[in-house]
Amino acid sequence: MNKYKSIRRSILDALVENENGFMPVQEIAEVALGPFPNSAFKRLGINQVKRNIGHAIELAASNDLMIIAKKAPTKIDSSKNFRIVGYKVADESDEKWVKEAIESKADKVQEYSNSYNLFASRLVENKLIEPSDLLKLNS
Repeated sequence: MNKYKSIRRSILDALVENENGFMPVQEIAEVALGPFPNSAFKRLGINQVKRNIGHAIELAASNDLMIIAKKAPTKIDSSKNFRIVGYKVADESDEKWVKEAIESKADKVQEYSNSYNLFASRLVENKLIEPSDLLKLNS
């Protein structure tokens, strides 16, 4: 058995143990990695959490948990410009946040699809690819 715990597992454990709602990245770093002796180490710890939170989310999904993010707009009246202010393991009281997460992912899928369609149509218009070849790639 490995005596060292991965940063991903530490992040997940910090979120699972949390009972106070959404945890900011700074708090996750302190719980997952322990107290920091100075601001340089604190910055390193926060960056470690930022780099590994996606892996922790995947690890949670493999354990039948869902981690959701709370987003705050960075500009007034902007739905596309936001920053994540905290994470938590979803439970039955988080219906609003789960719906927001699903809508966000659906928007990203739609944007990607629109971008792909525009790119493909320009390739065909400029005769860089035949329409039949494009259909083969899509199937």
